Amino acid sequence: MWLQIARRALIVGLSLAPLLSSGLSQPAQAFPALGQDVCPEPNDTFQAACYLGPNSDANGFISNPNDVDAYRIEVLDFNTDIHVEMKMPLAYKVELANWNGDVIASSAPGQGAEVIDTTLPIPGSYYIFVHSRSGASSDSQPYNIFRSLSYPGSKIPDILFSSEFRQGSQEALTGKNQFGDDFSVDGGRYVITMKSAGEAEDPSQAWWTGFGPDLTDFTMTADARVANGTDAGAQVFFRFIDNDNTYFVTIDAKDGQVKLSKKVKGELTGTDWVSTDAVNTGGGVNRVVIRCFHDEILVNVNGEDIFNVSDDSFTHGRIGIGAVAWDQPPVLNFDNVIITPPTEG
Repeated sequence: MWLQIARRALIVGLSLAPLLSSGLSQPAQAFPALGQDVCPEPNDTFQAACYLGPNSDANGFISNPNDVDAYRIEVLDFNTDIHVEMKMPLAYKVELANWNGDVIASSAPGQGAEVIDTTLPIPGSYYIFVHSRSGASSDSQPYNIFRSLSYPGSKIPDILFSSEFRQGSQEALTGKNQFGDDFSVDGGRYVITMKSAGEAEDPSQAWWTGFGPDLTDFTMTADARVANGTDAGAQVFFRFIDNDNTYFVTIDAKDGQVKLSKKVKGELTGTDWVSTDAVNTGGGVNRVVIRCFHDEILVNVNGEDIFNVSDDSFTHGRIGIGAVAWDQPPVLNFDNVIITPPTEG
C-alpha cells in the first residue's frame, strides 16, 4: 500500500515540493492539541509536507488506518548522514523518500522506536512519511518523531538564498515576456509556460536569471520537471553576468542527456551532449546540483556527477532557470531552489 501512497502523493501533490525558507517556514510544533497534527490535514502530500527543522521533534497522530503524515527536511551538503527516530503508541512505520517519491530508506525497530540511519548523497529537500504498519491508529495517542543531520564538514552550511514559491511569492519574476512566455507561481512551484515552438537545430528558450545575490563560490540545488511537452528540457544558469556572458546547464528530458555551455561576449561554446541514465525521462523531477569553487565546476543530476571541469571565464554572477523546446512549447515546473556556500573537496 505504501508504494501506492507515495506515487499518489507524487502525482497529486508534488510534482515539485515547496522549499520553506527561514522567513516563511511553518516549523513543526512539539505539542499539538489532542488529535491535531502539527500540519493541518490533509498533510499527506509533498506540497503539504510540514517542515521539520534541525534537531527538532514533533508530535503527530495517525488518526485512521489510511492516514499518512508527511514531513520535509532540508539537506545542505553532499554525503550528509541522517538519523530519524520515531516513538509511537502503536505499530507505525517511517519511510524516507527523495524528490521523485522513491523510497530510499525504511525504518527498522530499535530500542522501542522506529529508526532510520542512512547517508543522503546530494543536497536538497527530502521527505519523511509516517503511516500505519498494519492498520492500527489512534487520534488520542501521539507519536513523536525526531531527525538529526550530521554534515561532513565542521559546521552546518549557511543558507545564502532559498525560495519556496508559495502563492504571492515576490522572489521570482511573474508575468509575460516580449515573446508571450508566461512566468508564474502556482501550487508551490515556479512555472514557465512557453509560447514559442522550437526545432532540433534551433530550439526556443525562455528563462529568468534573477535568483539570489551576486555569488562567487556556491552550491546550488534546483528541481525541474517538464510538466507538459514532448521534446523539452530545463536549463540552469549560473555565474550569469548578462545574456552574452554566462554558464548554463541544459537537461534534455526526452533523450536523457546533459550539456554544459558558456557564452563569452556572445560567443557560444560547450561540451558535447552526455547521455546518462541519471536523467529522468519519464515525466518526473530532475534534481540539478551545481557547485562552483574557484575555477572548479561540478554538475550533478539526480545524484550522478556529469561534469567536473575547470574554467575561469567567470568568477561570479547570478543564478537563473529556464525552459528549452525542440518541438511544441512546453510547461516547466521548478522548485526547491537553495543556495549555500560550497564545502571544499
